[in-house]
Amino acid sequence: MTVSAYAKKAHSQIAVNASFFLPGFIPIGLTMGDGHLWRSEKDSKLDAHFVDAHNRVEIVDPGVPFTRAAWMTDIVSARTLVLKNGAYVKEQQAFMLERAPRTAVGLSRDKKLLIVMVVDGRSSASVGMTAKEEAKALAGLGAWTALNLDGGGSTAMYIQGKGVVNHPSDGFERHTANQLVLYAPHQ
Repeated sequence: MTVSAYAKKAHSQIAVNASFFLPGFIPIGLTMGDGHLWRSEKDSKLDAHFVDAHNRVEIVDPGVPFTRAAWMTDIVSARTLVLKNGAYVKEQQAFMLERAPRTAVGLSRDKKLLIVMVVDGRSSASVGMTAKEEAKALAGLGAWTALNLDGGGSTAMYIQGKGVVNHPSDGFERHTANQLVLYAPHQ
């Protein structure tokens, strides 16, 4: 489904597209929701994970062997870290060197601040970002570690009460394999 449709169904305050996926909307890499493992396809290049449960968030480095802990009930996989220990992680894959629409998540050094960012692209209004530009922007927002999620035409951010707040490059929201949804306590 689309990011906005899932966000409304889940009653979340914020949602973005998450994992890269294959035809048939099969997420690439480890994917879990509410503690249930989804059907997913393994890809050795996709071993960075964003894990979440009960207000605890981790971005798992692909250089570290991953073992799922019991508290990890929601997991999405992604192509690469773009920021590690506050520094840009050089990426060799061509799609990361090109300017494109991007979706990313970042964590501050103390892990108390979660940054969710989308960048429009492929239009006269916005050319998008390279991975290096994405990392610099995330660091500027306070990220110490950051992960590039699926982007391109899938890039969409929904905010409750406002709808989709970016301009998807296809001119409409794509259906995606999964979404990252966030809940904020009412103040």
